[in-house]
Amino acid sequence: MIGLGAAAIACLVLLVRNATMLFVAEVRDGRIVRARGRLPQGLARDLEDVAGLRPVRNARLRAVVSDRRPSLRVSGDVREHELQRMRNVLGTWQLARIRAARYRSK
Repeated sequence: MIGLGAAAIACLVLLVRNATMLFVAEVRDGRIVRARGRLPQGLARDLEDVAGLRPVRNARLRAVVSDRRPSLRVSGDVREHELQRMRNVLGTWQLARIRAARYRSK
């Protein structure tokens, strides 16, 4: 019974987490090599421009909805000023335009 309850809670947590997720992108050597979710091509290009300046060796970008606006969470080899630039880029995109993008799973 406890196992069944734990499984149900885990499913609910995953559903809530994925309901707020817009996209997840993997960056290697300044290029987005893998993306899942709704990532418009123009936004991907803009994020690659920022990641390619140094270039960023390895990072994971996760965009979620927070307070009805897109928010970026980053892990990996990203410096503070690069993170702020990426957040600024994401902030120029309306949530509706991101959600209207085709779903990617590559």
